[in-house]
Amino acid sequence: MRPSTVIPAAQLGNATEVDGPVRIQSLRASKSGATREIFASLTTDEATATSVDPMNFVAAHEGGHAFTCILAHHALGRDFPSFERVFIRREFSSPYIDPQNRKVNCSGMCEGRPLYRAGIEILIFDAEPKPQPEVKLAMLARMEWEMIALLAGPLAEAVSRGVQKRDMSFAAQLVCGSADDYGAAKAVLRDYRKLSKRRCRMPVFEDRTCDLVLQWWPAINEQAKHLLVKEALSHDDAYAVVEPFLKASRDE
Repeated sequence: MRPSTVIPAAQLGNATEVDGPVRIQSLRASKSGATREIFASLTTDEATATSVDPMNFVAAHEGGHAFTCILAHHALGRDFPSFERVFIRREFSSPYIDPQNRKVNCSGMCEGRPLYRAGIEILIFDAEPKPQPEVKLAMLARMEWEMIALLAGPLAEAVSRGVQKRDMSFAAQLVCGSADDYGAAKAVLRDYRKLSKRRCRMPVFEDRTCDLVLQWWPAINEQAKHLLVKEALSHDDAYAVVEPFLKASRDE
């Protein structure tokens, strides 16, 4: 989901909080002048992209979520739609009312059931007297894909802003409306650590997601282009857009 209240890069100055705490110095203290360089590139790219369509970044963000959900369902062997619809909102001054009648302040959303429900499914698993190993492995796989699908939105937006791979995570957290996505991913990561007994950290999944987004950027970008025109795509419509890319990958 892309929140509707995000400070543009050109207005950031020396800000240290955008959609949640972002510790600029700790994130990039080891690279002299890196923060200034990223600000400059983001500002330049934003001016260029938004001169074409101000919703370009939002479309890339939601396209990243949607396409990764499609990949996740393929990887998990699921044969049902991975989401209901993906959309952007050109008019977002008022909240969006979701199917559960909840108010959501957003400029775009990929609507559907999560691959994993943080804090709930692990309780059900723990309550089993003799949990099966294959159930545990399947749950871990869904957790991993849920984190990747959540992170793919802001990281795809970072790519649309022209950010290089080494700075994608930093830019995603700084100006890409990532607070909700990262917050949800961190909740899944807590369950993942508990179930796997591994001391994994978020950068592990950020790196995996960066590689995935860059590998599939042509497909994500094509989906974003269709969103800019139609503003909303059903799962079947979104799948039809990216199916040629998926087929080409299978044929390689």
